[in-house]
Amino acid sequence: MATSPLLQLHKLLLCLEWLPTWSLLQAEICCKELRKLSWQRGLFPKLQLSDLCFRGSFQLLLLWLEKRASYAAGNRLAHLESIDLHRLPMLTDQHVHRLLKLCPNLRSLNLSGNEESLTEKVLDILREMRPSCLQTLALPLLRASHFRIVCTLGVFPSLTKLELPLHVPVTSAIVKAEALQSLRLYGPLQDDLMDLIGSGKLAHLEELFLSTCPSRVVASAAKACPLRAVGIPVDPPCAAKELAEIIQATGKRLESLSIPSRVQPLVGPDLGALLAEHCPNLSTLCINSEKVLTGNGVMKLMQSCLKLHTLELAYVQGHCVQPDSDLSRPVTPSMRRWLEISSCQFQSISESPMAHWLDGTLVEIKLERLPLFSPSEEEVQKMVTACQDGLWRLRLAHLPRLPDWALSDFLCIPVQCLELCALELCSEALHQIPKLKGLKQLVLQSLKVSSAQRAEDALLEVVQQCEKLRKLDLYQMHGVVTDRLCLALMHSNRDWRFGKGLRYLRLDLRYGQASEEVLQALKATSLVPTQIRIIPQDKSQQMSVLPKVVRAQAQIRGFLVRRQPLPQSQWSIFSIFSMFSRFWSMSLQKRDRSCFSQLCGSQ
Repeated sequence: MATSPLLQLHKLLLCLEWLPTWSLLQAEICCKELRKLSWQRGLFPKLQLSDLCFRGSFQLLLLWLEKRASYAAGNRLAHLESIDLHRLPMLTDQHVHRLLKLCPNLRSLNLSGNEESLTEKVLDILREMRPSCLQTLALPLLRASHFRIVCTLGVFPSLTKLELPLHVPVTSAIVKAEALQSLRLYGPLQDDLMDLIGSGKLAHLEELFLSTCPSRVVASAAKACPLRAVGIPVDPPCAAKELAEIIQATGKRLESLSIPSRVQPLVGPDLGALLAEHCPNLSTLCINSEKVLTGNGVMKLMQSCLKLHTLELAYVQGHCVQPDSDLSRPVTPSMRRWLEISSCQFQSISESPMAHWLDGTLVEIKLERLPLFSPSEEEVQKMVTACQDGLWRLRLAHLPRLPDWALSDFLCIPVQCLELCALELCSEALHQIPKLKGLKQLVLQSLKVSSAQRAEDALLEVVQQCEKLRKLDLYQMHGVVTDRLCLALMHSNRDWRFGKGLRYLRLDLRYGQASEEVLQALKATSLVPTQIRIIPQDKSQQMSVLPKVVRAQAQIRGFLVRRQPLPQSQWSIFSIFSMFSRFWSMSLQKRDRSCFSQLCGSQ
């Protein structure tokens, strides 16, 4: 394609922006003029990979980037400014070091979610390479000292966004950038850092998410800074008065609000009414706390906040039904929406204040722990129509009144991540799962299947037909996990080393039907640097089979149990011997001290 003389290179560049990276490399190698134009135009300015979307090995991709940089001036990728490697399997410190060497003009770096593969040496690599244009930095949870964190962040005075999970308490020394716009700290903070945040000295701060911090600090920051996104701290619990102050202080600026599970109940107006009155531009709302939101508050919220597109509700008090005579359906612009509802008394979405969302486009649906949820055929058809473009995630869990036909209709939706927990699956619903060709993540937990044989056949078809499947979780599926399924997983393990196939596997084999020999063979083929979670059978818990982490956990638990004092009725020879040895050691220490005092006195 690149060598054809009839194609105009400027038009070809526009087409290449949607091609995979390996096709772009082949085109650049074949045509020198195309390679020169792609460097001038800044083609390929962003590298964004994830554990579900990335198909291939990061080692091979890094070799491709180094080969591409060898054709450029100075062996650098001057146009690569953004790197997003969130939860990327097999990512190591050496990979990060090699990647930063190629990017002199790097502006954004996201390494979050890689706690298992990256170490605190990443901080030393960042301090050594020191990309001068870096503005956005997101790091995983690293067991680094406060001194190392301060030394690393001190070399980036132009940071505007910082996301940092903390292992140790940090001080205000980590904040060196005066133009900081987004601050996300998940961990303990020292008093001087909290004073800095609440004093308003960070005049450009727009996003503030703190996990461990008094809510009065966030309230002070809301009054002094132009905050647009706020995350209420988890510990200590936020007081009702301070939560109301945060909402009133941010007002029309507030676009995103996240409220954790530990919040004191509000006294006075409902949270929904408070948000509807002061925050009309709210677009993202996550509430996981009890006794702060009622059904009437949800009605007022949906009537006033017309820009709301991401909604996560939990523990809504009372029934939430919108009568047609009292409140009319709001007119909202067409947009993509994310809907999550859990632990509420919702009977139907079409009769709730979120009914107008079914006329738009849904991207993600999570319905969990809704004991009264029983949708009608018309409502299910509307939800399927709203998801005709495909869903990123569909989670249905603990829905006792969900009909079988409704579940079968839901499984006809093209979905990438499917999670089914504590449901009853009929034969028709089981046959729908292998038809989801674009499935990347499958979670089946504690399901009651009508036939274990049909469920096994469906999973075998999933392993064979769903080529994009990256995560498989079969926790508490009991008889569904058989020798045939383990052999199919062993066959798929051949491609794990090259980046294909599963990257996360979780099997509950304690009550399954798989034999011990097949289980050991499956473990033997899984010894690759990928994320694997296998709960072994009770009969196969041998020290030679268990991984090192599980072995260490067992030793720690045994040590803690041995330290606990035994009841009076459980005195044994071992306890008497341990008590005698303790008294004997105390007498020896006392004799040594007396001899030492006599010796000092004689001198």
